[in-house]
Amino acid sequence: MVTPKQNLAAAKRIARIISPLLADIASHFAPDVKVSLLVRVPGHDEADIMLGDMSLEDAAALIERRRTSPTNVVIEPGEHA
Repeated sequence: MVTPKQNLAAAKRIARIISPLLADIASHFAPDVKVSLLVRVPGHDEADIMLGDMSLEDAAALIERRRTSPTNVVIEPGEHA
């Protein structure tokens, strides 16, 4: 089991690597766009991580909008090619 201290240390290490990449992705959008990354570890909820400049509330609202929208746009892995 991952302890909260271990999870925080891992999140900080990952953030150092991912943050510049998120900034690069964001640079391809309008200046006010927020880009975040959600990382889910199935079966290990304590290891889930969210990185970026979006609050948890905003991320939850975005997911709920996408989940319930009739014009839902979700690109599955491999569909971008």
